[in-house]
Amino acid sequence: MKGDSPRAHSRAVKKKNMKTNKQNKKSETPGLMNRIAQSSNQAFRAVFFRGPEQTKDKTGADVQRWSVYVGDDQGEPVKTVYGVYDFRRASSLARVMSAERKLELINEAHPPIEVEAAAAA
Repeated sequence: MKGDSPRAHSRAVKKKNMKTNKQNKKSETPGLMNRIAQSSNQAFRAVFFRGPEQTKDKTGADVQRWSVYVGDDQGEPVKTVYGVYDFRRASSLARVMSAERKLELINEAHPPIEVEAAAAA
């Protein structure tokens, strides 16, 4: 009884899996092509780096804040806006987000403005 051995059973399972995998590969191609077509039709997205903006901290002191976010073609945020209180960290965050998401970086930020020096002048 050749067909009842464990080895024959494992061969049958292997053949069945191979057929299933080939069928799955054939069905993935149209989906992949649809995803590629959709991604080329997507709206413009870029990482925006803006600031500084004058805000108040918990103690009421004036502080500078930079914004980093993914935005659309109008510069409006698509999702989360990250508020960062250090220029170097904000700049680093913007560069990392741009690289990881493979988006253009639009840098509209300026280094910190020295408030005390400006007031003395």
